[in-house]
Amino acid sequence: MQQRIVEHLESRLENGSAFTKSRHIADALDASVKRVGSVMAALQTAETRLEVRQWGGRSDGATWYITVDGDSEQTDTNSQ
Repeated sequence: MQQRIVEHLESRLENGSAFTKSRHIADALDASVKRVGSVMAALQTAETRLEVRQWGGRSDGATWYITVDGDSEQTDTNSQ
């Protein structure tokens, strides 16, 4: 499931980053939102080319910010 999610996220990246919700990933992959959420949480510390950060809200589901690893560091450096 992790590989399917990573491939899905990579296909959705525009300009090196994207926001998405667990439920949107679950709908696209015909998976449970709970399973997607647990995989996304694991991806935050996994060794992949993506950097995954939980961005917001729990009341309407988790929102995730995804970047290609390395792109976010450049953005963070430029914003300082």
